[in-house]
Amino acid sequence: MGVGKRQQEVRAMRGQMRSPGQLVAGRDVRVRFWEAIARGASSEDAAGAAGVSPAVGSRWFRQAGGMTPISLAPLHAAYIQDSHQPGNRATGNWVTLPSEMFM
Repeated sequence: MGVGKRQQEVRAMRGQMRSPGQLVAGRDVRVRFWEAIARGASSEDAAGAAGVSPAVGSRWFRQAGGMTPISLAPLHAAYIQDSHQPGNRATGNWVTLPSEMFM
């Protein structure tokens, strides 16, 4: 039993459908996950607290070897890319600016 002629035409017109691939969780989600781990929650419970599936939580825990791979401290606005500063070439290097500039 094969695909009908009309379905073949639709597939030919539509082209190949892409898979969305693995979704990337934001830093805030990962921080919530690791904070729950630090409070003593299991990886499955921490995943629920962070809003991701238990399988994702288990994978993050396993891939990190049980140790948080990120700093749980809030990010500081002093880190910007030097290509965004006037007069600099787009080198992709990171620079640290004095915190007084952001007060």
